[in-house]
Amino acid sequence: MSITKNVRNKNLMVDLFCVVILVVVLVPFAWIFISSFKSYEAVQKIPIEYFPKKPTLETYEFILFNYRFGSWPRYLLNSLKISVITTVIVTMFASLSGYAFSRFKFKGAASLLILLLITQMFPGPSILIPMYKFICTLNLLDTHLALILINIAFTLPFAVWMSIGSYENIPADLEEAAYIDGCSLMGAYWKVVFPVSKIGLISVALYTFIISWAEFIFSLVIIESPEKMTVALKLGSMVSEMTVHWNEISAATVVVSLPLLAFFMWAQKYFIRGMVAGAVKE
Repeated sequence: MSITKNVRNKNLMVDLFCVVILVVVLVPFAWIFISSFKSYEAVQKIPIEYFPKKPTLETYEFILFNYRFGSWPRYLLNSLKISVITTVIVTMFASLSGYAFSRFKFKGAASLLILLLITQMFPGPSILIPMYKFICTLNLLDTHLALILINIAFTLPFAVWMSIGSYENIPADLEEAAYIDGCSLMGAYWKVVFPVSKIGLISVALYTFIISWAEFIFSLVIIESPEKMTVALKLGSMVSEMTVHWNEISAATVVVSLPLLAFFMWAQKYFIRGMVAGAVKE
């Protein structure tokens, strides 16, 4: 009985700890969501008005249809274009690279993987100036292509590491059977291995999309035209020197988060399974 009681107490402590962490993580998001339905006067009121007495959608209407902040649908499309193109390219190259590292034990593979991992040790701001000069040399300043190339460079190394786990748990017998049926190497990959590895590849795609959607520092340096701004860059520009309309920033934050939230809700089970165990045949 004492052993069972100790186990229950430990489980209770773990549950309480998880609840505390959940509250700490969710409270800022809940506060942003609530503030987005407040008027400017309600946000500034002291003492703090935790829940709006008169909720309003005027802030959302102002953000989406008043062009003082520019065209938010355009900014959403800009970020969506950059993120989707980056995700497709990174997922494709990461899947092929991960398959090669997993199946072909070529000379220098371990050193190359370590080199890929080392590239993740350098924070973006530390190479901001060299990257800016490189983009200027390519004559890609103030273009979405520059942001796509930068996002690919920063997300591909870790995506390769993630994709390797997608193939480790796939039996090589599947490919051998495909060879017997007359498939080539790439034929076996696309017809047999690739469909089975979908869980791990979805986790790679989700990781890449999140990083690309939230990228800010390089967008701030490279993008100059207002019509080419991303949602992250535009959201940062809403903070002015003289005053900050927190209800408008909260509403814009909610709007910016919706595509990411929708994608994550669809792919979260694949992301967790891909990160923990890699892909498995269902």
